[in-house]
Amino acid sequence: MSSEVANVETFLTAPQLFARWQCSHMFVVDRLKDDPEMPKPTYFGRHRRWRLTEIETYEKILAGRPHPARKRKARAA
Repeated sequence: MSSEVANVETFLTAPQLFARWQCSHMFVVDRLKDDPEMPKPTYFGRHRRWRLTEIETYEKILAGRPHPARKRKARAA
């Protein structure tokens, strides 16, 4: 019997990704639409999963970006 451990890929479900980023479904949908560097999910049937390694790489990319200023809503006079 071999003592080698198989290289197993870890996948995150959508709820796990939402919890990790403390975000909503629409935030992830917007990132997928607007940011070409956002990892695309892998589909297992109709269930989508994200590779943990790709999410970690993307988080490092985001950490290196300047934080965008929030748009302020105009106040009614």
